[in-house]
Amino acid sequence: MGLALPPAHAANDENPQVAVGATTTLELDGNPSTGYRWVLDVAASDNTEIVTVEDAGYAKPNAEPGKRPVLGAPSKQRFQVTGVSPGEAMLVFYYVRSGDEAPSKTQEFLVEVIGGSE
Repeated sequence: MGLALPPAHAANDENPQVAVGATTTLELDGNPSTGYRWVLDVAASDNTEIVTVEDAGYAKPNAEPGKRPVLGAPSKQRFQVTGVSPGEAMLVFYYVRSGDEAPSKTQEFLVEVIGGSE
């Protein structure tokens, strides 16, 4: 595994912070060519009303200059999380493929939303 400098919260940063009205990006390791996608499980999550979560799709794969990206290469699926009101939200994401009943992976993030008036 190569180490990349994360421009956002990497999948191993499970306690990101975001201010009210600000947006941060969560990145989860995935592979769009496998048919699997990360989805937010609202029922398993807690206090989701203090944030908005938007699927921003997969990051474009990095390719060396002059070379084409490798087809089927792993990529980061990104979610934009915007703080709505102060508090903590537990976001539970499942890595699932259409037609499968059980997810192959789960990832949890405890997002702290920091109030703008403090």
